[in-house]
Amino acid sequence: MKLVLASTSPYRAALLKKSGVPFTAVRPAVNEDEIKSVLLKDGATPLGLAQALSQKKGESVWQQVKDPHTIVISGDQVASLNGTILGKPGNFENALDQLQKLSGHTHQLITALTVYGPSDFENHVSITDLKMRSLSETELRRYLLLDTPYDCAGSYKIEENGIALFESIVSDDFTAIQGIPMIWLCNKLKEYNCEFFQP
Repeated sequence: MKLVLASTSPYRAALLKKSGVPFTAVRPAVNEDEIKSVLLKDGATPLGLAQALSQKKGESVWQQVKDPHTIVISGDQVASLNGTILGKPGNFENALDQLQKLSGHTHQLITALTVYGPSDFENHVSITDLKMRSLSETELRRYLLLDTPYDCAGSYKIEENGIALFESIVSDDFTAIQGIPMIWLCNKLKEYNCEFFQP
């Protein structure tokens, strides 16, 4: 089986490499902002938004390959605080605003994954509860200058210095925080007889 990652995210690529299953990365031909806008107008929940975006990304790449010997993996993440969606901040000011809202509170990071196989597709969602410590504005500013997490939902990189922001994390798969729930995915790839730990 050939494996295609429907993403150009360096975070997802780094995680997938840990399986040792060779893959290629393809950018999905979707306008995420446009899709997100429509879904939010229709009242999409954070979970529904993450699932829909993941599925549309995977479908876009699957339509390009349509190969019975290929598996396409796609994903999306949404950070949610009390039901309010926190998107990718894009810059320092937006990131600081997000972190100030998260400081001292528990939020959810919803990681959706879609696997397109030869005959069907399957969605999976992993929800992580993260409680951020109460942090001063000075601490948050220093953190942002270290990790520059402006392309990350929630405005943090937990695999880097961002781990020090948190008081507790509850998750069934820590890798989901970084973009792919690898435990679930590896079990799924095993069903497709993928060979792991290839050189």
